[in-house]
Amino acid sequence: YWDWTDPSTGKEGIPDLLKPKAVELNLPDGGTQILENNPLATYKFENPRPDGFANIQNSGKDPWTPFLRGETAFFKDWTSTYRWPTSELEPMEQYNLLNQLLIDDDKINRYGWKTLRSNVAHIFTFPLTTKADRGFKNYKAGKINCQVASFLLIFFMIGSVEHPHNSVHLLLGGLGHMSNNDYAGFDPIFYLH
Repeated sequence: YWDWTDPSTGKEGIPDLLKPKAVELNLPDGGTQILENNPLATYKFENPRPDGFANIQNSGKDPWTPFLRGETAFFKDWTSTYRWPTSELEPMEQYNLLNQLLIDDDKINRYGWKTLRSNVAHIFTFPLTTKADRGFKNYKAGKINCQVASFLLIFFMIGSVEHPHNSVHLLLGGLGHMSNNDYAGFDPIFYLH
């Protein structure tokens, strides 16, 4: 489990252990080190990929997504999962862009640690004057989009479980697998968020 509301996330960004494709392991004999694939960094697909995988061009219709209009996610062609990949068949992961959004600075943004932490806190706090029909029970998955969630937070101080959760998906994925519900479960970080 990765607690993305922990203060270290606001200072350091995504934990280093989740990024490298390979890690050095110390064996129990006390002296031997081996280099192994990092199971927390990526998932390698079998060939061929499961039926239904498709390349998807970001239409830019959703103004809340952090990646650029016109870029393509090559889900059908990529041989492993990616986080913040460039829009290429052989992409590079751009953790620097992910961390620019996540690490706190003077700018307020939807994907920053302070905003995510605040949105989680609002899930557990309601003003005493909040009417029952405006409370937590009405804001389940699929009931509202992020724009409505932001409105509710601003005007009624009511939080939504899905609002920060969706933000984390978009933040971690960029153009990659975590940003798309059909592919998110293939990225190992899905099980840690």
